[in-house]
Amino acid sequence: MTVALTTWQGRISPVFDVSRELLLLTIEDGVVVAQRSESISTPAPSLKPGRLNDLGVTTLICGAISQPLQHELTRRGVR
Repeated sequence: MTVALTTWQGRISPVFDVSRELLLLTIEDGVVVAQRSESISTPAPSLKPGRLNDLGVTTLICGAISQPLQHELTRRGVR
């Protein structure tokens, strides 16, 4: 499973829509086996769900998210 946490200055980013960076955690059998940072800076927030899909994200943890992006992520299978 790949879990993404939106980050900003070492904390969970307040709003997914404007976040620029993710901390990606690969979790196997309940244990973090790998982690890395990835840029999700895009010209438009509507492109972010596609970027998460490209990175294989299955779960997103963020401070807040707009309803349209939340619906699109759900449609793409991201929890």
